[in-house]
Amino acid sequence: MPLKIDSTKIIWIFALSILGVSIFLFLADATLNYSLWLSNRDLRKFFNMTREDSLSNWISSLIQVSLAAVAILNAFVVSQLHLPRWKVWAWLGVGLLFFQLALDDGTKLHERMGSSLKVLIPWFPSFAWQITFGAVYGVAGLVMLGFLIHEFKSRDLLKFVWISMILIAISQGMDFCEGLEDLFYVPAGALLGVDSGALLHFSKTVEEMLELWGFMFMGVALLSYFFGQLEKFTSLKGVKAS
Repeated sequence: MPLKIDSTKIIWIFALSILGVSIFLFLADATLNYSLWLSNRDLRKFFNMTREDSLSNWISSLIQVSLAAVAILNAFVVSQLHLPRWKVWAWLGVGLLFFQLALDDGTKLHERMGSSLKVLIPWFPSFAWQITFGAVYGVAGLVMLGFLIHEFKSRDLLKFVWISMILIAISQGMDFCEGLEDLFYVPAGALLGVDSGALLHFSKTVEEMLELWGFMFMGVALLSYFFGQLEKFTSLKGVKAS
């Protein structure tokens, strides 16, 4: 019996789920946490998107684990199609990168290490982790981008990769500015006539949303590639995937 997979529906569900969850997290933070609709402080922390131990951070880590899983599935399918061996290792590398990012988010590794490294680089104006972990992740991201450009050059997937990378780059730029609160948010708040603390808080929530949307677009690209390769694989096995 032919195996039928509605890949388009799966990708839409994936994308709309992340979009819907991100909007829910933003609204929950604005109302339940920031506007104090919840009286319990611990519950407010749970919905506070700016905290590393919040629901938002847990969901972000889960999404990154899912991206790692798709990348590993791509490595498996590529190996079965007898494509160049280096592509298998490259996809495993992509999976490892997303798994490391999820582990980092889940354990607050870069914040903890960054605090320790601050004494070594007191001249850096923003968060210390950005010049240490940020540099490593930045290089790894550029290597991944180069590989994906090579892989997707004949497919209509690069636009999703570029949108993803742009959104993540913007979010990291905002994160850099958040480390310059006195230099950026205090004068900006005075100029706009709003509380600098509120401006900083919602800047962080927007940053988190942009990051989630970046992962969403990356997931669309990785899933689309996976289903395309899976169709080739199942065709060779006499089973049609659609």
